[in-house]
Amino acid sequence: MKQSIVKDLTTDEVREKMRDERASYTKMKMAHAVSPIENPMKLRAPVTI
Repeated sequence: MKQSIVKDLTTDEVREKMRDERASYTKMKMAHAVSPIENPMKLRAPVTI
């Protein structure tokens, strides 16, 4: 997400997006541990909201 969009979000909305991104990251790590994911560089990519 672009910074201009993030600036328009409320604090609660940003927290919710961060919570969703963390959950997605955790699921991706678990999936990679079980069987290699298609693009492992996604695990290294910075979290974008």
